Amino acid sequence: MQMNILIADDSPTAQASLGELFQLEGFGTSSTSSIDGLFASLSDNTPDILLLNLSLPGTGAPAEVVQRVRDAIPDISIVALADSRTLHAGLETMRSGADDVLPAPANPEQILAAIRHAYEHRQQERVLRSSREQIKR
Repeated sequence: MQMNILIADDSPTAQASLGELFQLEGFGTSSTSSIDGLFASLSDNTPDILLLNLSLPGTGAPAEVVQRVRDAIPDISIVALADSRTLHAGLETMRSGADDVLPAPANPEQILAAIRHAYEHRQQERVLRSSREQIKR
């Protein structure tokens, strides 16, 4: 199964370079440059992973955005990118359900490791939840 990643970043350069990186790894990608676009993308397509730049315009309180995403798609993996201006917000996003927060700019190896780890973690949670449901029956 191909992992699908939604890149939420207002930088066309970041979208292009991250998209290329993920495609070279065999992942499917889509991107958006706004919060409105993020939620429209989530309703049109359910990605496995959201890579969210916390500096995305319109983000407001990033922890609230993460919570809204988590409420809409409980099984999505969320990896956030926080620069020096949003580092404190990055910690709040972890409390709201982000799987990981990386300092921006992050190197490609860090991003790939975080993406894979978050995805594997969510997969393990799905298996565990399914096992619990079978035991209850």
